[in-house]
Amino acid sequence: MAAAFPPVSQWMSPLQAAELAVLSAGLLAALAAPAGAGRAARRLLSALEAVGRRPGTVAALAGVLAFAGAALAGLGGRLREPTVHDEFSYLLAADTFARGRLTNPTPQPAAAFETFHVLTEPTYQSKYPPGQGLALAAGQAAAGDPVVGVWFSAALACAAIAWALFAWLPPRWAVAGTVVALARFGIAGYWAQSFWGGALAALGGALLLGAVGRLRSGPRVVPALALGAGLGILALTRPFEGLVASLPAAAFLAWKLRSPGRVGGGAWVVRVVAPMLAVTSIALGFLAVYNRAVTGSALRMPYFAYHLQNSRISPWMWGTPPPAPEHRHAVIRAFFEDEADTRARQTASPGTLAGAIAFKLWSAVDFPFAPALAALLLLCGRALIRARASRFAAVTVLLVLAAIAQETVSLPHYAAPAAAGGFLLVAQALRAVNARRARGRGAVAVAVVLAVVGGRFAVRLLEDADTSDAFGHLRASTEQRLVESHGDDIVFVRYGPRHLPHLEWVWNGAEPASQPVLWVRSRGSAEDRALRELHAGRRAWLLFVDAGDQEPLLTDYAP
Repeated sequence: MAAAFPPVSQWMSPLQAAELAVLSAGLLAALAAPAGAGRAARRLLSALEAVGRRPGTVAALAGVLAFAGAALAGLGGRLREPTVHDEFSYLLAADTFARGRLTNPTPQPAAAFETFHVLTEPTYQSKYPPGQGLALAAGQAAAGDPVVGVWFSAALACAAIAWALFAWLPPRWAVAGTVVALARFGIAGYWAQSFWGGALAALGGALLLGAVGRLRSGPRVVPALALGAGLGILALTRPFEGLVASLPAAAFLAWKLRSPGRVGGGAWVVRVVAPMLAVTSIALGFLAVYNRAVTGSALRMPYFAYHLQNSRISPWMWGTPPPAPEHRHAVIRAFFEDEADTRARQTASPGTLAGAIAFKLWSAVDFPFAPALAALLLLCGRALIRARASRFAAVTVLLVLAAIAQETVSLPHYAAPAAAGGFLLVAQALRAVNARRARGRGAVAVAVVLAVVGGRFAVRLLEDADTSDAFGHLRASTEQRLVESHGDDIVFVRYGPRHLPHLEWVWNGAEPASQPVLWVRSRGSAEDRALRELHAGRRAWLLFVDAGDQEPLLTDYAP
């Protein structure tokens, strides 16, 4: 009988449990401290107040610190080589955009180049929305390396989160929330140190949150432009979760148009709705042009075109699976069969379904907040509900989590549109802790929370330095050896029965024929011989991969 819930070890690592224990012990000690204790802690809050008197400077400084910190961490060896399927797919999009194209012609023969999360027909391009690829392409074009786009996205997200928090909170608590955001994702962790994404969608959500906060005082053009930019970024990165995250903002605008106050509804239309739609329509227009270029239809996203060609499950937990496709490669078929088996186990009973959804939601909040901050939110739940400043953020976060619960597959960066709202709730919780305890005890508790967050940040840097991904480095080093020894190669990849589909070797850029090393699937002697003849000037290799933890066998190949 399947277990209803995943094992405890999957919910919380030993390090996270230790972090939660330290926070709990620290809060208990702080709140039990003698009256009048905490002079140093009160000085900390005063310092935060002084810094917060210049919101623009704080936002700019947050961006600079995030970029510099992420770059130093990455250049110090903590940036992983691309490893997961999604990263390679985004890098294909980045290479395509950096060459000034929206998509690429299908390489021939298409079957030899098929890989995960990449359309090969009708055109050759990533299945994902174009936002992350555009950010990586900007880094590639500006600095010669797409990782610069990752760091710049993290910097913009942290600056925008600071800008948003100042619209809703007193200065000291806006600064505190910005510090937490920097420590949680702005420098270390996969949002800032991989090609997987997250920071760009967090930027879109932060612009939306900050714009609504400023529009509460009346119709203004600049927040309206920021609102339109946020909506556009969400449409280009996480369309579904972004749409859900925009619902509270839409409700706010509808309310203002219905009850505009002394300024009148016309002012809201001219100063807010029109600028917002002008900016958002640019993003939506680009998305329509992009969809048409890749799939042939402005309304057909590459994501769903790929899904219909390959997947055996519905994107939604309640949806009907599509007809099982005919895969041309055993490794691709095994990947999607395993995905279908996982969904079948999750939906086998009400208990397994509840467990799967609960674990999915926990994973969504785990990366930005972790158990310690999540516990803080629960501790201050009543105060958060009563505080007017946190209601809009709370509704946004809950709606995004509800949307994620509907999705069959989810990862922490799916919740990125609500990240800014989450950090606002954390800052508001710190504010509530401080307000409830007299004569310095609350200030000590706030200092304890910030110290735990800082300590976890330091540990994360050490973790990133010590835990590089073996497969990513193995593939990169294999390719580098081929480039250095010959530099004009074609590698036919063949998998053994123990190979894990998640460790994929067949990845190429936007112009495979011009690459120093061309990666293709071995499809049998006759097909391989024909492909080798098409690339007669290249040295042919056969890469045999079986167990993922073993060195692959690379030999000369004459099919």
